[in-house]
Amino acid sequence: MQQPMAAGPGYPAPAAAPGYVAPQQAPVLPPPGAASAAPANGAAVLAGNKRSLDDAGVADGVKRQQLAHVGAHAVPAMAPATPAAVVPRETVYRLVLDLPEGQIVIGRGGMTVREIEGASGGRVKRMSEPPGCQQQTLVVFGSSRDLPSPGRATRNAAQNAVLECARWMLQPAGASPDQPGRLRVLINRSQEAGVVQNLGSIQIAAPGVQVALRRGTELPACALDNDVLVELSGPSSTVLAALEPLSHVLREHPVLERPGGPPPVMLAMAAQRAGPGGPPLASAPPAGPPPMLAAGGPGYGAPPAYRPY
Repeated sequence: MQQPMAAGPGYPAPAAAPGYVAPQQAPVLPPPGAASAAPANGAAVLAGNKRSLDDAGVADGVKRQQLAHVGAHAVPAMAPATPAAVVPRETVYRLVLDLPEGQIVIGRGGMTVREIEGASGGRVKRMSEPPGCQQQTLVVFGSSRDLPSPGRATRNAAQNAVLECARWMLQPAGASPDQPGRLRVLINRSQEAGVVQNLGSIQIAAPGVQVALRRGTELPACALDNDVLVELSGPSSTVLAALEPLSHVLREHPVLERPGGPPPVMLAMAAQRAGPGGPPLASAPPAGPPPMLAAGGPGYGAPPAYRPY
């Protein structure tokens, strides 16, 4: 049986890729009522308060003080807050597996998946595939919330677990590291921009890997309608190397949308089964982004239905 990778210190610490795009830190505002530092010309403003009150009247003096206070605490307009940089969140990965691949990762009686969980400290669950679907979703997550690693120097338990699952899929016992491999990862639309921004670091870490993003009717039936499929292809060793920076990117850009509904392919399959005289189908969700979660919200919740080992 293939030996699992050692947990924690056994994993080599990755170096920051040259194309690494760090998440922007949100500006830190002082608590309400706290004394603020005056601007460069703050002394002149304060010194002129009494004079303005006497000469221009009370209303004009109060207005000047308010303007000085706002100027001292002005937040730059182009400084968007990245929740992943300031809010600890749970890391969740979703792999798309063909049914035979799911059997490899789970193992006989769940033996393989228990080895993966024990070595990595993460949790691995597979969801039941939709009727007539030959793919299923493998959900990999950790047991605690944390912040992304600065410079991508360390991994958390969920990252160790998803890398170990991918190794069992791409490099089973006796397989050549140069054999063709493919890995499919489901992400949320709110994570797509982060992946696109970091495509350079992914390709630098794994030269020769092919990265494709698929949406809409190209999604598998086990996806959700607000998902995007990231497909990594190339030699199995290269695909496995590309998953390393991708796991960091998804950790830095957590899910900010609620889970969506069935993908277009599932609606088409349901319409085909129903036929012309069948019952009316539920309409597709309206276009546009779904409601966003609050900045301190739970992120992507645990799927309700798991398939037992």
